[in-house]
Amino acid sequence: MQIKAVALRDGSEKEVSVEEIVPGDIIIFNAGDIIPADYLIIEMQPCYSAGKFPVS
Repeated sequence: MQIKAVALRDGSEKEVSVEEIVPGDIIIFNAGDIIPADYLIIEMQPCYSAGKFPVS
């Protein structure tokens, strides 16, 4: 099973293999996604549900 991510490349969202992610890539995350890495959030849209928060 190949793990995929959505990266912003050339101004559009593209599904890429996690092995293709390089430093400087902008990755699009959705509620419930698991992020097994160090990262910096540059923009976040509220997605609060039943008292749960996306980032703690």
